[in-house]
Amino acid sequence: MRFDTLLINGNILSMDHALNKYRWLAISDGKIAALGNRDDYPKEVHKVIDLKNRTVLPGFIDSHTHGSLTGLSLSSVDLREAASIDELLAMIKKKADHTGEGIAVIGTNMSAERLKENRLPTMLELDEASSRHPILIHHVTMHGCVMNSAAYKISQLNTEMDGVGTYEDGTPNGIISDDTAYYTGVGNLMKSLSEDTIKSYIRMFTDSLPAVGVTTVHTLDGQDLPMDAPVWHRMQGNHPVHVVNYLETLDVQKAKSMGYPRVGGCIALDGSRVMKTMALYEPYANSPGRGTLYYTDDTIYKFMSEAHANDMQLSLHVGGERAIDQFIFTLYRVEKEQGFKDLRHRPEHFSMPSDRAIELAVELRLALPMQPSFTALWDDPKDSLYVKNLGFERALRMEPFAEIINKGGIICGGSDSPITPVNPLAGIHQAVNDPNSFRTVGLTDAIKMFTVNGAWAAHEENMKGTLEVGKLADLVVLDKDPYACQGKINEIQIEMTFVEGKIVYEHRHN
Repeated sequence: MRFDTLLINGNILSMDHALNKYRWLAISDGKIAALGNRDDYPKEVHKVIDLKNRTVLPGFIDSHTHGSLTGLSLSSVDLREAASIDELLAMIKKKADHTGEGIAVIGTNMSAERLKENRLPTMLELDEASSRHPILIHHVTMHGCVMNSAAYKISQLNTEMDGVGTYEDGTPNGIISDDTAYYTGVGNLMKSLSEDTIKSYIRMFTDSLPAVGVTTVHTLDGQDLPMDAPVWHRMQGNHPVHVVNYLETLDVQKAKSMGYPRVGGCIALDGSRVMKTMALYEPYANSPGRGTLYYTDDTIYKFMSEAHANDMQLSLHVGGERAIDQFIFTLYRVEKEQGFKDLRHRPEHFSMPSDRAIELAVELRLALPMQPSFTALWDDPKDSLYVKNLGFERALRMEPFAEIINKGGIICGGSDSPITPVNPLAGIHQAVNDPNSFRTVGLTDAIKMFTVNGAWAAHEENMKGTLEVGKLADLVVLDKDPYACQGKINEIQIEMTFVEGKIVYEHRHN
């Protein structure tokens, strides 16, 4: 048999059940055709690649992204480095000065905590940057924003809606802090985007993935940019990596009519830990509110019941304990009524589960898409936003990766991009090296989050997630063995990324 490609002299970590290691791997017709440890590798090969003892892993899977929004963010003003409102406004004004009149100016990664004023800019301040352009600045969580007057007019929001901020005189101040108002306003603003623009966002996103070792991405779209779902559908198969689309809708028949075996996406049952809309049982430590549940139990029951009856995997955003319980106990009722089907339903984020919720997640065999990089962003031991907002004891219940894995839960690693960048090695690093021991997991479990478990979450474990004969030749080559540098995993370089046996990224050394 003649093979297409042969990788030799490697440290090939299969991540299979026995954690087998190999020295060479042969590829034929886009699949892994043979693996071995001796030097008696096949000689009839079209192309040989000497790995020079570099490490090979299964291609990484990011199980929770928002692809269209990430593409939009990559083409927008990144405000991550703005240290004050004046700096933020200057960055927005610079973009506006180079943007045609009337065309929207978009900013991303805004956070009051990073600004010296410790507050968000207002509508009047954004109007000073430009009144000739609609200006929309997304909060870093993508659960809120600030608009100038022109954008607010297009958004069709009003001050009677929850989360629409006002000045003391009752006029709108442009700050939107409720998910329902946010998605409504952003959706109305984005209706003017052309299909070519949305395609450019999607391409920008998928083209960026091979460089970080991602060979499969789960992208949840259709809510923030309501018109992007059909564009994704028309672009199926036209990407450098594998794409698993999750349609953000509660309309089961709509998803079914588009041929999707899954529905829900990241439709939010509650809000953000940062915006204090994540649903808790007790008030926030620094605010009287307990967050928000956006849907009634009856609405969620009807959605889950219909999805389960149609054998469709369902997913919903749940961050706080109240939202997680709403998801878990409603689904438990549905499965008791209809029976277990191994659909691997997904409570997206699953950030603050109770012990009982974890137990039920294991019992119901749920896929748990979680984001290890969140803790690096918001739970710095020296200045923890979790502790500020939740208090010390509840902060210890956020993202309990180790406890979930110890109880048999299946965590699927993701970035929630654009909230944090797509970077599986950074997520693995954080899961292994988190300063809080209740989160810290072993390296093998951390790698599985972004390989084995991600494949399982999309019912693709028979074709992806491990390096075994017959599976797709999706793999990533690293310059170092993560087991030899566990404290510096985030410094490992991606050398090559293969999708179905083809090199889709190769690091160029100077």
